[in-house]
Amino acid sequence: MNDSKHNNIKIWANQIINNVRIKVLHLIAVNLLSQKNFKSCNRLARYFGININVANVTKVARIMNWLKPVTPYIKLNTDGSVGKTASGMGGIIRNSIGNPIATFAGPLSTKSVLTAELLGISQGLKICLELGIQNVHIEVDSKLAIQAISATNVVYPNEFYIIRRIKLLLSSFNFTISYIYREGNACAD
Repeated sequence: MNDSKHNNIKIWANQIINNVRIKVLHLIAVNLLSQKNFKSCNRLARYFGININVANVTKVARIMNWLKPVTPYIKLNTDGSVGKTASGMGGIIRNSIGNPIATFAGPLSTKSVLTAELLGISQGLKICLELGIQNVHIEVDSKLAIQAISATNVVYPNEFYIIRRIKLLLSSFNFTISYIYREGNACAD
């Protein structure tokens, strides 16, 4: 808004609404907001793509565990983390019997959880490519990262170049990507 007022930069309503939508999705992804916060705002929640059917939620105990990939696939588990003083990413690549092929980790300078998650995926794919792996099943504990990679339009402009790099890397693989609960992603987490 200040740029619009002081620097004569036009800001369009759709651009502002999209920025707010992205921020809300980020806050939900890091558990600073929940679907319950939108329970009296059905139309807004639907517009943002938030499922607010919290009335019929029943708590179910689940055992979370990592499953071996089916041959000829290997499994790439990645994670990103942003804390008050440090950020980082890492992951593990395992074969169909569950043995590690490679592990990686590194510090990051980002303050965005989504960026950290995506950089972990990108680094893991780069290592898979260097190892000559052709079939990869990717598991991450970030639904937002999967949504960002799957989007056909630019929904996350701050991560545009990272997402583009991931999509370029993915074009070299037979791949699947899926969500795994944090408990099942313990090695990467």
